[in-house]
Amino acid sequence: MKNFANKFTAVLAAVMMTVSAAGISVCALAPISWTYIGWEQSPNGWTYTYVEFDEEPYREIDGVMYDFDPSDKYVCSGKHSGWTDYNGIKKYRYYHDGLPYTGWTKSKSGKRKYFLDGFPVKGDFRIGDKLYSFDKKGIYTGKSEPAVLTASCGESISADAEKISITVKYNDGNDNISYTIGEPAKMERWENGEWEICGKPSEYALDDIAYDLGGLGDCSVNFTNVAFYPHRYMDGDMPEGYYRVVVPCSYGETKKDLYAVFKAVSPVEVKMSEDIYAAEADADIDLQTYITVNSEKLAGKDISLKIEKKTNSGWETAVKEFKFDKDASCDSVSADGTITAGIGMPPETGYYRAVVTVGKKSYEAAFRVEVS
Repeated sequence: MKNFANKFTAVLAAVMMTVSAAGISVCALAPISWTYIGWEQSPNGWTYTYVEFDEEPYREIDGVMYDFDPSDKYVCSGKHSGWTDYNGIKKYRYYHDGLPYTGWTKSKSGKRKYFLDGFPVKGDFRIGDKLYSFDKKGIYTGKSEPAVLTASCGESISADAEKISITVKYNDGNDNISYTIGEPAKMERWENGEWEICGKPSEYALDDIAYDLGGLGDCSVNFTNVAFYPHRYMDGDMPEGYYRVVVPCSYGETKKDLYAVFKAVSPVEVKMSEDIYAAEADADIDLQTYITVNSEKLAGKDISLKIEKKTNSGWETAVKEFKFDKDASCDSVSADGTITAGIGMPPETGYYRAVVTVGKKSYEAAFRVEVS
């Protein structure tokens, strides 16, 4: 594979010969560059061309981080798990199975950290109904306690959401203490391991209402709902990623914000089945495309699907567009609303993508097919 990259990056020298009365003249044409960009099968495995690799043996492609053979960085050795140097900003991001990791992990020395989108959280951070304490390096201090107040809005929200309903719950049960909850007026985005203010807080607020929780004896109210309008706050859709809505809270002279953490996801998510195969040597390949419509705006809109293959000249249709039948049997729609669309196509190794159109917007999921 030493010279494999040259097959894809070589500049082809074209020479044209013309004959005239004076004899034969030779003129060199402009170099022709290889233009294919995408996955390609080679004798040593899948390669990705044409792309320049830096010193690190990994690269993000189609939203997934892949490892490449250190001896030949064009040959993919699988999805990356471990640390990466993040965008040259001297921060390291943690990946698992090709994606930024969210959840608990333990170092070789036994120190525990909690990662959010590949970066360790710091300070006080709520996980479930407990408040955990992390030091400046993101190491868990061993201290945790039940959260007196919690704010939650669901783990994921569509990036085009107009409104988020947030439930603030009082968990203590102490009737001698009451808290005043205000309408949220700002939101922060998780960027490079830090919470950064985003949007336009001063132009957002619609209501100025206060809610009292706890401290009301037998008539104690232990939860309330507040509203936040991210689409107006962000002046459009939210970029995908993690956010927290800041909910103001006060008790006497003490003021403490609550945070409702969520992940902004694509209005429409498209995924492919992991096992793509041909039932028989001369039969079509069976594909399963899973479509989840997260957006309330797009619910009920027409859904169409087509499969495209990457070629030297660009993306070409492999399976023509067809519309999902809304009256199809319940077997094609799961309990969470995910639509399963099964299609077949001639068995041919290559780099493909499923293109799903809902309303006037299209969403993609790339995949590879290998036929033995």
